[in-house]
Amino acid sequence: MLDALARLKSDATLSMIGEGRELQSLRLRAQELGVADRVNWHGAVPDAGTVLTAFDSFVLSSRTEGTPIALFEAMYARVPIVTTRVGGVPDVVTADHALLVTSDRPDEIASALLEVDRNPGATSRRVEAAYSRLLGRFSRAAWLEEVEGVYRSVDKR
Repeated sequence: MLDALARLKSDATLSMIGEGRELQSLRLRAQELGVADRVNWHGAVPDAGTVLTAFDSFVLSSRTEGTPIALFEAMYARVPIVTTRVGGVPDVVTADHALLVTSDRPDEIASALLEVDRNPGATSRRVEAAYSRLLGRFSRAAWLEEVEGVYRSVDKR
């Protein structure tokens, strides 16, 4: 994401939520790229999903993923999503719900972020489709129904 930020116009900023073993190397990378003054490092934010509505876009630039809860939070916050096509992400969202990019391709992330701004109609449709998918496919009731289905299938054996 930092490399993508370096490709975007100089008034674009990035809010980084979270912390971990890579934090120092990310801060150094931001300095190397000349974008350190455009990055807000928030650290660990309790209930981070509740602040996502303040964002213009949500970017998940992972190289590997399972099924990221942060992606569900972005869908619930109705924020435009740009995410890498890794792990369980394509099981959660498709091109109808988010802009999916290749991992380790900051040029694709930057292009997708520009697309979010350039085409507000399509962006709005994806946001609403993601929200509807979340409520329909990944709601508590849907999850419980699936778990119950697993138990029923095991009980029949």
